Amino acid sequence: MRTFYDRWKLKHVDEAAFRAVAEEVSGMDLSTLFAQQLHGTALVDYAVGRVTTRQSVHSTYTTSAGTASTPIRWLVEESAST
Repeated sequence: MRTFYDRWKLKHVDEAAFRAVAEEVSGMDLSTLFAQQLHGTALVDYAVGRVTTRQSVHSTYTTSAGTASTPIRWLVEESAST
């Protein structure tokens, strides 16, 4: 967003300009993301199905009730109890 703003601030832009900057910064082809999330009607609906812990290893399982095929990435951070 910072790159997009720096490059286009106070100018008239369109989706193509935003997508070009997003693809440049991410280094990824975002055509599927834009097609599905901006122009499609697929439902994104993820939920935590269950969480298990065995020998200090936590496993989280998700379920998808939606119709979108958007992958999700999880980041789990733990802090030591004091």
